[in-house]
Amino acid sequence: MAGQKHHYLPEFYLKQWAGPDGRLCEYARPYDKVKAQMKHPGGTGYVRGLYTLKGVPPELEDAFENQFLSIADGTAAVALRIMLDDRKIPPMREKWAWVRFILTLIHRNPEGVERNFAKLKACFDGERVRELLKDYDKLKQKDDPPTAEEWLERNKDRVAEISKLEVMANVMQSELVGNRLLSMCWHLGRFENLKHTILTSDRPIIMTNGLKADDSHMVMALSPQHMLVIAATEKVAKEVTSMPSLEIVQTWNDRMARQARKYVYGTNNRHLRFVENRLGEKLVWSPFE
Repeated sequence: MAGQKHHYLPEFYLKQWAGPDGRLCEYARPYDKVKAQMKHPGGTGYVRGLYTLKGVPPELEDAFENQFLSIADGTAAVALRIMLDDRKIPPMREKWAWVRFILTLIHRNPEGVERNFAKLKACFDGERVRELLKDYDKLKQKDDPPTAEEWLERNKDRVAEISKLEVMANVMQSELVGNRLLSMCWHLGRFENLKHTILTSDRPIIMTNGLKADDSHMVMALSPQHMLVIAATEKVAKEVTSMPSLEIVQTWNDRMARQARKYVYGTNNRHLRFVENRLGEKLVWSPFE
């Protein structure tokens, strides 16, 4: 696919796994075997034209990446520095920025974009849109076709493309999910002297099947040594964080590799056999999938 690089795994996030030379280890299975390649964060975790809108003015084609996501990633990067450098939960403004970043990670990957766009196109094929066009006779212009059905058939792909940006932005800023995450208990964890550091992947979050239950929680790696736990209660947070460090990291890395779709990331190639035995299982990782 031609077009601009659209990163569903932002560079600022992947940079935490980069070494002194600015590269991290990308594990992928392009064919039958997993390969470990050292890459710069900007050279992985992207699809060209992933969010490009078709049939719109040129200035809008990459608006989702250049405007919405770039701003969201920029504010999230500030929140990450507070958590890593100051070792504290960010104040509310940056905390919300991190929540929004979490929501983008759930929906901005290629499968998430396809899923949301398929729902949008289905909407434009249904009676709901036809209901919206009931005033067509009053609104139609001189060169428009005589009926709403003809107009919709002629324009539904273009209208769906334009609506794609709004729909994606809305699901990535869900007040319902966002407020729930903000109200939960946040805890930071740092792991010292690890034999094997923390991995991340193109599905970088572990979460329960929904966030409403009393035992619901979400865990995310912030760096090769740091994790963020967001839990419904302090009791649940303590249960998660009180596990032995070795057990937490082993469990986390196992899940990262098993739920990855295409990429697993580390600081070096020492996890090659580990990832080889797990990458490709594609475990369900989100209630949205």
